[in-house]
Amino acid sequence: SATVQVQALYLSVGEAEDVPLSEKNIESRLDKYNEALSRMRDGHFEPKPDDRRCPRCPYYFVCPAGGETP
Repeated sequence: SATVQVQALYLSVGEAEDVPLSEKNIESRLDKYNEALSRMRDGHFEPKPDDRRCPRCPYYFVCPAGGETP
């Protein structure tokens, strides 16, 4: 079994800090990643409009989501 380690790097001070992850966290996140990769492989790219993220997107005014509004 692989060992997973995550660190947060604080660029302003140049320090790295370990981020503790439980087995449950790792398993849950890997399941989400695997599901996302599977959907991409199958050509599914459903939009997820979001009032916070959409205005920062380069496609905000010409969104290929097909007329959905954030």
